Amino acid sequence: ESGRKWLGDIPYDVFFYDSLETAGDLSRPDASQPVAATAANPPDASPLPDEAAAGTSSEEQGAGFDWGQSVPISVIETEVKMIRNHLRQSLQTVGTYNGSYKEIQCDGATLAAIAAVAIEHPASLSWKDRAPLIRNLGTQISEAADELGREAYDKTQKCYHELVDVLDGGSGGREPSTEARVAFAVCADRIGLMRRMNRSSTWLKQNVGTADELTANADEAGHEASMIAALAAVVSHTTADSAADDVYSEQAAAAVDSALAVRKAIEMSDLGQFQDAFNRVQQSCDRCHADYRFGNE
Repeated sequence: ESGRKWLGDIPYDVFFYDSLETAGDLSRPDASQPVAATAANPPDASPLPDEAAAGTSSEEQGAGFDWGQSVPISVIETEVKMIRNHLRQSLQTVGTYNGSYKEIQCDGATLAAIAAVAIEHPASLSWKDRAPLIRNLGTQISEAADELGREAYDKTQKCYHELVDVLDGGSGGREPSTEARVAFAVCADRIGLMRRMNRSSTWLKQNVGTADELTANADEAGHEASMIAALAAVVSHTTADSAADDVYSEQAAAAVDSALAVRKAIEMSDLGQFQDAFNRVQQSCDRCHADYRFGNE
């Protein structure tokens, strides 16, 4: 009826007709149009495995990646605050939950990933000793928000209240040391992370088109570029079968490097370098998505 075609719950127009040509086009999309979700629901909520069953730890998965140099600790702190605020707004009622439950899935996956990164990060955080709890709650929020309705809302809200308690210094009724070793692929849904990366890319495209905008929006732009780099590093260090694929690893590494180049250009207020690096980010993502499909991603 609206003229939009769908493949399951994925709109056709999320797939570029000519991806490389589109990636090179820095004209901005219509900001009045919502960004279409590109993922299906994650699996039903289930308990996380214990440490022995989890297999490879996030530390082993991320071996060789310098989180301290690549992801400022301020980015992690800011993202957690943004997620907390968005969850608070989205979980006020069943109605607000129903209107944003897929965004809540994305919030949960992102929270799990960056909390796992925080465990590895050399810098201090006020909640670093509770990062495993925050990571686990992020996973459970992502899994709980799996459908419309009161039951899913209640499950998600319960996890959210526990998250608030943990962030405010409590334990959410859990042991902080529980499941201290969990692989990135176990705790963070890749589809949710891809959606968060797409959100960052769309924000940069809409808000940094001129030298003046690059300067005025430097803080926010630097945050979004850092999130692309961090999450691309996470999805390239998972226990997924594709992580052992050299082509997949190379494409993910190219996305990380390009996103870091975007951040450097922002710090230098260099619009030309920003545009060049941002094009490379989009090209890396498009090439990877042309070769790999994970579920309904």
